[in-house]
Formats: sequence, structure tokens, C-alpha cells
Amino acid sequence: MTGVHPIHTGLHNFVLRSSSPTGLPLDFKLWPQYLKQRHNYATHIVGKWHLGFARKEYTPTYRGFDSHVGYWGGSEYYYNHTFCDVDGVCGHDFRHNMDVITNASVVYSTDYFTDRCLHIIDQHNTSQPMFLYVPYQAVHSSGVANILELPPKYTDMFSHISSADRQTFAAIAYSMDASIGAVMEALHNKHMLNNSIVIFISDNGGDPREFM
Repeated sequence: MTGVHPIHTGLHNFVLRSSSPTGLPLDFKLWPQYLKQRHNYATHIVGKWHLGFARKEYTPTYRGFDSHVGYWGGSEYYYNHTFCDVDGVCGHDFRHNMDVITNASVVYSTDYFTDRCLHIIDQHNTSQPMFLYVPYQAVHSSGVANILELPPKYTDMFSHISSADRQTFAAIAYSMDASIGAVMEALHNKHMLNNSIVIFISDNGGDPREFM
């Protein structure tokens, strides 16, 4: 979001915990702020924030985004959207801008994020450029127990894989792939891909432990 190596932001030692009294320092201007101020972009984030929420000024809609649907912390459960971190701080963390979403406990987060992206694209006025940032929860594990939650509709698709954990992981990855495909199709149908840059970034490499 800053274009600056983490060692220069003070956040290089470890990820931000939910109990952290700080966040990404406010003197850093983020990518959506540049795009909005210099080029009048519409800016949206769908998914994981994890750059701090100790004060409202740290949250997405105060740092250049017109809207945010997703969660502020580092990880949570895909269905009930709650999380307890290693410090024992627990809570429901699923939001639309500054408001808590309370009616999504039966919706798999990847599916929820897909629907939100499709809504943004459908409502967008194509005379204005748009920055859509989609940091999926997938394929991150859930909660402090590092469990994996899969969408049931893909349960049988990977039965040929001998490891049950890897079956689940494959289903989680496939659901993300399907979501990306739906978003790309929506952009195509609205003729927005004719002048778009699509960037895929992974924030981590593969975890060597089998349960991940």
C-alpha cells in the first residue's frame, strides 16, 4: 500500500495484532490516496485490511478508500467472522466501512467478497477510473487454531487427493480461483478490461507444515 519496504514503516518485526495500539503510520500516503487525489479514481477494498484499527484514522475509508467490505484484523473464521488472537482478544470482525455486518454468519467469506465485487463493478460509472483492491481471506487458515474451512459445494471435487487437509486447502484455493474468474468476467462484460491492469500478488510463500 505504501511502496515502502516494511523496515522503513516500523512494522517489520511481526504482523499487527488485534490488540495493537497502533497501525501503519499515518504519515505514509497509500496507493488509493495517490490515485484519488491525482487522477480522480474511485477506490474500493474488498477483504482483509490488517494495517491497524486502534483509531478510526487507521482504517480503510480514512486512508483513501471510498468503501471497504471485509475485516480489519489478520485472520478469522470464514463463516462466523470472529477471531481470537494470541493475546486473548476476541470479537466479531466483519464490516462495511465503519459499520459491523451482523447478518453474514452463514455466508462463506470468499462468496461474500465475490458478491461485493460484482456489485461494485455493476454500479461503477465507467467514465471514472477505478481501483479495486481484493485481498482475499483465502487461503489463510482460520483463527488461532489454524484450521481450514472449505466451501461445502467443493467438498467432493478433490476426493482424489489422499490428504484430507490438502483436499480442504485445494477447495479453498479453487473457491478463490472461481471468485477471480467471476470478477474478471464482470469486468469483461462491462468492457472495463479494455483499459485495465490486473495484478496478482501473494503476501507469503507456501507453509511447509502439512496442515497449512
